[in-house]
Amino acid sequence: TQWYPKPAVYDHNGWHPMPYLDQGEFFSEFGDFTVRLTLPENYVVGATGVVQEEKERNWLLAKAETDRTNLARAEAAGKLNEGYVNEPYPASSPQMKTVTWKGERVHDFAWFADKRFRILHDTLQLPDRTKAVDVWAMFTATEASLWTKAADYLKRSTRFYSEQIGTYPYPQVTGVQSALSAGGGMEYPMITVIGLSGNAAVLDDVLAHEVGHS
Repeated sequence: TQWYPKPAVYDHNGWHPMPYLDQGEFFSEFGDFTVRLTLPENYVVGATGVVQEEKERNWLLAKAETDRTNLARAEAAGKLNEGYVNEPYPASSPQMKTVTWKGERVHDFAWFADKRFRILHDTLQLPDRTKAVDVWAMFTATEASLWTKAADYLKRSTRFYSEQIGTYPYPQVTGVQSALSAGGGMEYPMITVIGLSGNAAVLDDVLAHEVGHS
């Protein structure tokens, strides 16, 4: 569809080799994905599913703690967006890493990687789940002042849909600010990519919209 060949659906009406429709929804098979990505180790990756390497998860959690502290300090100093318009890309690490992601009962797989990503992490405990849902927000400095509350937006929308429609069935939900937004945003299982929002209300609205697709 967008970065790998997607199998067509076969049902009682036969094969459905539908192309990707820019203004439509997916008609796709559900299945389990195991995807291994090899890339320089200083890339932050957000993806459908759950990262399998404990070392990678611990690195993401530690970075999230550091980023939360640094963002809070910058916000308190009124310098959250200083110099962020043309944030340079850092050099890629000469060391490589292979990260494994597993997604179960999903109709698609997507991943996003950026060496500049800041990370925020939280958890959401829903009444009908024994284990809390991991909540991740990953974003560049471009609109960092809007994304400082993104984990809260993701938690609120996931909780709302769980109460109104049915309990969120997946172990994590991620919002990513990146270039591929297909308009305001584009949803994939467990992860959504959001373009530039302009203000916090729009970001909140688009995240809620895209989480609703999940």
